[in-house]
Amino acid sequence: MTHHLVFSRIESWELDALMVVEITTHIEDPKDVLKALINGVTSWVRNNTKGRQCWVSSCEDLNIGDLSGYENDPLLQRQLRIAGIEKLQFVTSLSEVNHVRYDMVLVNTEKLEKSE
Repeated sequence: MTHHLVFSRIESWELDALMVVEITTHIEDPKDVLKALINGVTSWVRNNTKGRQCWVSSCEDLNIGDLSGYENDPLLQRQLRIAGIEKLQFVTSLSEVNHVRYDMVLVNTEKLEKSE
């Protein structure tokens, strides 16, 4: 089963950061997928030098942006598998997308009036 988790940060009413991750797992409930991700990352930080370095360099505030640089770390992948996550892939971030407001109207009403 594949889940997409969207991590976002909104500051001053503006989308400041966005990261979409794709997680392959046997876990069905998205809340449990997030718990498994947290458990796997916690084990990686607790049991591995790179994980501990990542934790310290993040000022002990490790978030998805910090983790994105370690996507291919075999020790992280091992801890995630133990937690029930078969694959973690960073799909996109805010810097890779053109941000458009969700509620943006997708119809040009001026052109509608002209065509009638």
